[in-house]
Amino acid sequence: MLQRVQQVLLAVTEDLADAVASTADEDKKARLANALYKITRGLRQSIYLEAKLEREDAEAREAAVQRAISAAEPRIVRRRAHIESRIERRIWDEYDAGDDDESALGDELIARAEEWLDEASEAEGFLDESLESLVGRLCAFLGLHLDPATEPRNLERHAAAPAWPNSS
Repeated sequence: MLQRVQQVLLAVTEDLADAVASTADEDKKARLANALYKITRGLRQSIYLEAKLEREDAEAREAAVQRAISAAEPRIVRRRAHIESRIERRIWDEYDAGDDDESALGDELIARAEEWLDEASEAEGFLDESLESLVGRLCAFLGLHLDPATEPRNLERHAAAPAWPNSS
């Protein structure tokens, strides 16, 4: 609707500008110029109002996105913590923390797991994917052995899945 108002005001503005330019009568020219000023003021106000409404709409959309992110954050943090504890336990099951070489390798794997989780937790499907699938994919990414006796039965089938999108 504002666009239609702007179109009408623009057409009137052009007509008034032509009338002011073509009038020789100074009194008539002054009245037309005053009308032109008022019409252009209305045109500017409608343009500013439209811009303001667009900004407010964009801000409202951004606020809705931020509310959704804030609502999901505790779930993401809990899921990350759960995955991290399972991966750390898996790493220290395979690598001896008392051996300096293996301890350094274990620390490196934990750092790589945290990087993977940083990327994975920002991905859209992180909360939708099962924990077993995420743990399996992370184990596969890190090259950790999957022991069916200590992990859930369906974990092995997820190990063959590719790692997170940008980490393969």
